[in-house]
Formats: sequence, structure tokens, C-alpha cells
Amino acid sequence: EVARALGTAVKQGFRPRRTIVLANWDAEEDLLGGSTSWAKDNCAKLLRDGVVYVNLDSAACGPEFNGGSTPALADFLREAAKSVPHPDIPGGSVYDHWVKASDSGTAAVDEIVGATDYTAFQENIGMSCIDMTFGESYGVYHSMYDNYFWMSQIGDPGFRYNITCSQLLALILWRLANVEILPMNYSNYAKSALAAIEEVERMAASQKAIQLGRAKQAARRWMEESSAWEKKVRRFLAAGASLDAKRATEVNSL
Repeated sequence: EVARALGTAVKQGFRPRRTIVLANWDAEEDLLGGSTSWAKDNCAKLLRDGVVYVNLDSAACGPEFNGGSTPALADFLREAAKSVPHPDIPGGSVYDHWVKASDSGTAAVDEIVGATDYTAFQENIGMSCIDMTFGESYGVYHSMYDNYFWMSQIGDPGFRYNITCSQLLALILWRLANVEILPMNYSNYAKSALAAIEEVERMAASQKAIQLGRAKQAARRWMEESSAWEKKVRRFLAAGASLDAKRATEVNSL
């Protein structure tokens, strides 16, 4: 459905700034074989031109949205979720349901680690990634009952959550493919790095105290510099300004 929607837009004359590649992988359980092989075969092009990889593993089988990303894309994912209606909340969005269903009362974006097909893109290529799913209990996973009948009659009758997932995915792809300045907030990445460094110190403390002061200092400087840059970008965009193609490429390559 996402491919159909994007194709309709292209037929109507809307062409994205960036190329969108849709892929369906084999051998996920066999050491992520399909996605890893493709990333390996296209490594040079991905290193040169790759922007974001968006992953859906178990795409939709229930109402609860769960989103994860590399930290730089967390705010972008939240904003996208605000723009897509949720079928269980009249007048409400995926973001609203996300907050309502969470234990923390916030739209918590998971920090993803190598666990599914985004692994080769994030860990080997170094691309920013998003991983998302709609679901709840999924007791038929990897069984003979994981089929169309289960999905259409039990998992998602009427395919309401599959439709919502398709709408959110299409929106994410279209925004990423068309935005002039990529929506990467690296101050969030710096915060995450600082938290991880501090966690290493705490974990080691019971056996041998280690001091990672220089690493923490570097993370704090990264956070300060990236926060200042992001403020400038927000002011630039709020003023309705734009960049020529060469300058936009330079900015997005930072």
C-alpha cells in the first residue's frame, strides 16, 4: 500500500528530492542474511548516498505503537506520529495513543541496538535508522498459525492497524525524501552518548572504579555545539528561508 501511494504521487507529478528504495528481506532469522548481504553488496553507494533506513519487522497486529530510532531521529518520529490518526481515538493521533498506552506517560522512543534487519545499516554502514511496529500480544509468531486468517480475523480485523502503519510509514518516507534540511537532532545523540558513558562508570564501580572524564567532556561539548546548531536551523526554517542545492548538500553532509 505504501508503494501504491508513493507511485500515485509520482504519477500525479510529485517527485521526491531523494530516492526511496522499498525492500523485502529474506533470511532474517538466519543471521539477518538478506538485508546484510544487500547492504554489503551496496556498501559504497550507501556510504556515499544513504540517509535513513526505516525498518518494519512485525509491522502491525494490534493497536499499540512502539517506535525506536537512532537518537538523532527521535524527535522526527514523534512529530510524524502526531500527523497520523489512530483508529481507536476519534480525533486523536498515533502520538496520542502512544502517550496514553505508555507506562511513563510520554512518547518514549527506544534506542535501537542490533536486533533485526536494520543492524547492517546502523552498525556497519553508519546510517540513522527507525524501527517501528503496531502490536500487542503476538502468540502465533513463527508458528503455522501466523497466516492471513489469523491476521484478518484475530490480529487486525478490518486491517485498521495495518492501514495506520502504512499511513505512518508513507508519511515518514515522504518527509525524509523531500525535506530540504534533514531532521537530525544530534544533541539527542550526544545526550544518549553521555548517559551511556556514565552508565559504564556505574557498572564498573563495583569491581574497579574507572573515570571517563575526557569522554564525558567530549559528549558535553558535542551536546552544546549541536544544540546551538539546531537553534540556528530552527530560526532559519521559521524565517521561510531556503538553501541552494549545493549548500543544502553541504549542510546535510555535516
